[in-house]
Amino acid sequence: MDSTWDDLVGSALLGTERRRPTGLVGDAEEAAAGLLDAAAGGVVRRRAGVRPAVAGERPAVAPADRRPQLPGPARHRLGTLLADRIGDGGRGRRGGRTESGRVVAPVVGRRAK
Repeated sequence: MDSTWDDLVGSALLGTERRRPTGLVGDAEEAAAGLLDAAAGGVVRRRAGVRPAVAGERPAVAPADRRPQLPGPARHRLGTLLADRIGDGGRGRRGGRTESGRVVAPVVGRRAK
């Protein structure tokens, strides 16, 4: 297939029924699959021979964190959120449920006193 990149992009935007790239045969479904194959090949050709960028300088080491440790309940909640396990075996969304099964923790709605 010798379709140009612009030809492939145009066919992808308009659809293979309205604009079929050169060399694609078959019905619309086969042409769509052929278009994806041709686009994948086009990307490989465009990237071939391109050298990776030179790595920049590493950032400096961060200063020591002198903030106090989190209180126990906050530390537990943070650990639960980061572990992506919420009391129900991980079936909930990340941070979506508390251990009691509530969608939002009860302390979220309370005003700070």
